Amino acid sequence: MIPTLLIIGDSFAADNHGWPSQLGVDVTNRSQRGVGAYKILKQAEDHAEYDRVMLTINNGYGTPRWIS
Repeated sequence: MIPTLLIIGDSFAADNHGWPSQLGVDVTNRSQRGVGAYKILKQAEDHAEYDRVMLTINNGYGTPRWIS
């Protein structure tokens, strides 16, 4: 069975044809450009149906940060 991954967050992961498509798992990408913290929280509402969840958030200087 192929693992399932939910990607939520901001513009760093919003491109479905970039690095998210190369992960080798069944990806659902809900990331959006210009999204705020509340909308990121809403993206994760049904996260329990996925094997893993990846959250991407940029800091105030636009540098990617990873939270596990």
